[in-house]
Amino acid sequence: MLNGVYANDIRFRVEEDLELRRHGGYIFKRVEAIRDVAVHEIGSGLAAEGDGWRVISDYAMHGDFPDARDFDWNCLGYRIEGSDDVVTISGDTVPCSGIIGLAREADLLVQCCTVAESALANPFSLYLTESILPSTAQAGQIAAGAGVKRMVLTHLGASIEQNSDAKILEEVRQHYKGEVLLGEDLLVIE
Repeated sequence: MLNGVYANDIRFRVEEDLELRRHGGYIFKRVEAIRDVAVHEIGSGLAAEGDGWRVISDYAMHGDFPDARDFDWNCLGYRIEGSDDVVTISGDTVPCSGIIGLAREADLLVQCCTVAESALANPFSLYLTESILPSTAQAGQIAAGAGVKRMVLTHLGASIEQNSDAKILEEVRQHYKGEVLLGEDLLVIE
């Protein structure tokens, strides 16, 4: 993406920055090294590790298109294991074995949750939650099935934002009894 689709934009910004600096100023500091990004494709398994931490990835279900069997759409969730804590990041996914396995006994699950269960009233919303993005009840099922200690809901859709926090938490708690936080910009979790 960086060397193809965005190559001209990146080059423009780098050259612009160099020219502005040559004239005694700059608008933003830009990192010239962005031009040389090395991509390392990963799949299911150990994705990265360092001193006292590792990241494990697995496939998550985000789209099932019966009329497009040739379409290869691999999405990943991540489990970040530190010396004391485990955080799982679901990415966009409905309940599936990949995300439940990654979240097993995690201290925190950052879980995509786009549709309020109470908004499941038509074929469109039902299909969406069957194979693309989860409902509040499904997020609760994932957390309960994995035995996570607490969960943050992210990627909140309009049907969630139009409901009260109490109503959303009630829908999640049909299945999951642990601590639930609704994600928001700049949320800090200790």
